[in-house]
Amino acid sequence: MYPATNHVSANDHGFAYDPIGNRRQATQPLAGFSPEYYCTNALNQILTINDADTCPPGSPNKSLGYDADGSATLISPRTVLGEQVRADSNF
Repeated sequence: MYPATNHVSANDHGFAYDPIGNRRQATQPLAGFSPEYYCTNALNQILTINDADTCPPGSPNKSLGYDADGSATLISPRTVLGEQVRADSNF
């Protein structure tokens, strides 16, 4: 059960989508993080994650790679733990 009052925390995320449902922006404003913007290709796969709403970016913060089946397999630079993107990852 949830309390009757609205609860907003620093862990809350906000998302913006384009008209066909592709994620374009993620925010976590109460945690003090800048928005992240997503650039996609013709297959609607996220190619880059940037700190500016410019596609293609001059220098992306993160780039993603995909295998022949279209599954995300790599995010660069790698995370702190050096792990690759999992299929259930929530970019």
